[in-house]
Amino acid sequence: MISSNKAPGLLAVKVSSRLAIAVALAAAAAVGMLAFWVVAWRGSWSADPALIVLFGLFGATASHFPVELAPRFKT
Repeated sequence: MISSNKAPGLLAVKVSSRLAIAVALAAAAAVGMLAFWVVAWRGSWSADPALIVLFGLFGATASHFPVELAPRFKT
């Protein structure tokens, strides 16, 4: 059954438009700087498949064990 009640959560937080614009500009600048770095990179791109798989397994395992930061907040 679908309820018409609004679910409380972090998405209901209201911020000023100036703050939202500043955050969007900072994120766009960070993405632009990262894109510039990737294009300008002249070093080696050493990819170790075994290390990639190992970190993937670590990430999958860690996602099953959340860390409790507060009684009502786990990450």
